[in-house]
Amino acid sequence: MDPIIQWVGGKKRLLNVLDLMLPNNYNTYYEPFLGGGALLYKLLPQNAKIYEININIYNLYINVKNNVLEIIEKLLIYEKEYLDSPDRKNFYLDKRTIYNSLDYSTPQNSIKKTILLLFLNKTCFNAVYRENKKGEFNVPVGNMKNCTICNTEQLKKISNYLNNNNITIYNDDFTKFIDTIEENDFVYLDPPYYPLKNDSFVGYDKNGFTKEKHDELIDILHSLNEKKINFMLSNSNNQYFRDKLSMYNIYDIAIARTLNSNIDDRKDCVCEILVTNYNLNKTQTISIPQVNYSNLQKNDNVSIKIKNKKYFLYSNDINLKEINKCFYNFIILNKIKIVITNKYIENNEYKISLLFNN
Repeated sequence: MDPIIQWVGGKKRLLNVLDLMLPNNYNTYYEPFLGGGALLYKLLPQNAKIYEININIYNLYINVKNNVLEIIEKLLIYEKEYLDSPDRKNFYLDKRTIYNSLDYSTPQNSIKKTILLLFLNKTCFNAVYRENKKGEFNVPVGNMKNCTICNTEQLKKISNYLNNNNITIYNDDFTKFIDTIEENDFVYLDPPYYPLKNDSFVGYDKNGFTKEKHDELIDILHSLNEKKINFMLSNSNNQYFRDKLSMYNIYDIAIARTLNSNIDDRKDCVCEILVTNYNLNKTQTISIPQVNYSNLQKNDNVSIKIKNKKYFLYSNDINLKEINKCFYNFIILNKIKIVITNKYIENNEYKISLLFNN
């Protein structure tokens, strides 16, 4: 299930990597920096506690949970008016002004502000969410091309998920989750990234995210580890975090381009890191054609290959599965080992189990 808002730093391209890196078992899923919620909406955990400090994003999820039909009805009207408008730029700017003028003093104001935010997110430049120091949304208009602004089915699915599972949403600081999290729970942290240069984007919220907050976050990770609670952290490829978190597992992530055999070139491509306090030991099961089943055996090694600009898992020259570029790069950078651990037939499907570890 896709997120309902686009978000700078969203994890859509990395979902297969993040899914691979999750611990095998956990009770309650925690996410203290929700944002667009890409991983939450892929995993769809039955029990989750999620935190969003930005009041506008928090209310968006609350309103989609509780008032989705009203939101859809009015957002469809905005979509038609925008697409029919001879002056889409001024239409956008007018809606942005109204959005910034509204507060949350009444339930109707709150719903209207959410509808406007959904509209702005689909029509602004590069789907950026950015606030000035006054807390006003200040992103200019996008390319003004035709687009789907109201994805009715997507909104309904998100609303149903939030209503039919044990999902608690908090409008609170990221530090608060430490008071309720317990052993056997799991927390994924995707904070505003540690800046690599002075003009790095951190403007999701008017209050920003200071170095002091990064240090506070690092202290929380140590506390989680002491409590034997598994965590996974995404961040920029910065030396400060590498030094402060060197006692944990630090994995390299390259997104922009495909890696080659040159080791130095690989280092230059690393743009993010993933930090965990547990080891990768994940089994994934895939279906294969019957014709390949007898040619694959337990303990066979699995490799990765590029063919016709696509990326695949291979074993014994047999194509097992197509993967995306981020997953391919992750396997190379972190020297992940893959082996077949089981093969079986279930409901007339031929399956193999792959173990990933390093």
